Amino acid sequence: SGASHVIFWWRQGDEYVVGGTYEKPERIEALRAAQGDERTYTSESSLVKIPVDSLEPVATAARSGKAVSLDVPAEYPEFTRAALAKEFLVVSCHFVPCRDGVLEYGTGLDLGE
Repeated sequence: SGASHVIFWWRQGDEYVVGGTYEKPERIEALRAAQGDERTYTSESSLVKIPVDSLEPVATAARSGKAVSLDVPAEYPEFTRAALAKEFLVVSCHFVPCRDGVLEYGTGLDLGE
């Protein structure tokens, strides 16, 4: 149990970009077996840039200085990566503002890992 993924978002100019990621190795293997490729929630999230003035949870957490939690991220309209959350069965995401950016962590549906 515990978090299945962690992403650190750091501000670069007027957007947030991925500075580092972690995904449980067991989850990566389960996704590889189910999908037949190397794509994961964190690898696909690394391709995304989030405007600092958006309503996206990363930007909202950073601006407000308060943590933001999404219980069903795939259904949250302001979540840029809702389709990724649905595709990779991410069931919760939490965004914690830090001095140098925002720490995202979350859980995924059990894939038998």
